[in-house]
Amino acid sequence: MPNGHCMLPSMAQYMTSTGLTGGPGGPVPSASLASHMVLDARISREDLAKTLAYCHRTYLPEWTSSDVELEIARGKYLDLRSPSRPTPSRLYKMWPAKHADNLVKLGIIRLNPALYFTTVEAPAIKDEREAAFIECGIGVERIVVNASTIGRHSLLFCTTTDRSVRFEGYDSCVEVTNPEGFLSELSNALQLRSAASGANRLMQVGHSRCSYQHSRVVVGPMHGFNEHLVKLGEISWDTINILSPQKFFIKGADNQPEREYRMVFTMEFDVTGPVDLEIKKLSDYCRRLF
Repeated sequence: MPNGHCMLPSMAQYMTSTGLTGGPGGPVPSASLASHMVLDARISREDLAKTLAYCHRTYLPEWTSSDVELEIARGKYLDLRSPSRPTPSRLYKMWPAKHADNLVKLGIIRLNPALYFTTVEAPAIKDEREAAFIECGIGVERIVVNASTIGRHSLLFCTTTDRSVRFEGYDSCVEVTNPEGFLSELSNALQLRSAASGANRLMQVGHSRCSYQHSRVVVGPMHGFNEHLVKLGEISWDTINILSPQKFFIKGADNQPEREYRMVFTMEFDVTGPVDLEIKKLSDYCRRLF
């Protein structure tokens, strides 16, 4: 482990036999926390890179390569401190014909947990890396580096900005003509669903183009409230999910031709399976191309 003003040792002792992570703040849904490091924010850029590379080698060895090491050393990974790009005016969803018709005609849509994409049998959308992360939250006084697998409480809807993209087994294309309106209707429906059931609140919503990279590293600013909890030594939803939902915007470099634009809905608790919604208003924001 490189030197780097480490203020707190790895906290893997908070792991439970179920794979959930617990701590002073209570259990954290779908989180298997392998390492939680708190560093002094004055750590040098070089030592931080060494720490991130160490975590990648140690906790994600099957996805660590010379390309990953070089990428981390050069800082070529998703940095959420960079300015975000505007929402595209059009998005495209490749789907089997049945699902395309359900959305366009009836407003029926399915959202899957991130973890679904690690085990799904369809090779066109399967990616075993989807739920594994090395997160680096940058605060004023502290930096948190988490190595974790997580994903049952974040729902994804994946689209593309390129209408020419094709996926094997997906023979239909829906054009989302108003992405912001579409996202707003989806978010509202999830909030209403939560209110009706009295459980599992919608916590965060994010949407962005995906960043294609070799590593599973994502860096971003840590909210002041989260940094306060880190200072108190709390291991909880707020200190493990420091970069949710934005961390789900990274994908493998080999997927770059997909030009994916992703919507992420982070819930308070785990979701046991797909979430099906019927939102008639969605039909106003999309049309079937073929």
